[in-house]
Amino acid sequence: MARGTLRSKLVWLVAAVAFVVAASYALGGDDVFRQMRARLRAFMEPPTPAQVQRAVAAEARQAAIDSIVRADTTHASRADAPASLAFIVKLIGATLGGVTILVVASTRWSSSQARERR
Repeated sequence: MARGTLRSKLVWLVAAVAFVVAASYALGGDDVFRQMRARLRAFMEPPTPAQVQRAVAAEARQAAIDSIVRADTTHASRADAPASLAFIVKLIGATLGGVTILVVASTRWSSSQARERR
């Protein structure tokens, strides 16, 4: 990447960040930044014991529901049959064919670009 292009992208990024900061200050004043700092501090604090207990209880409740549903809907007769040998051969053949096509195409594309540069 050219140095001028990187510099112009950096200038645009700095300008965009400055615009967002100035617009938020213009719309809400200092309160916007105070509120953002308070939310960030609250986010960075570890959860309280009560919050941990609620999360664990919710997970246990959901796990119990999931196990009941899974036990109710799982039957040995409905299990999927294993993949056939023909399917496996077709899948491997298609994958190898696709990779071969991509390799040939990329080789021809790069060699045609090299001819154009000469």
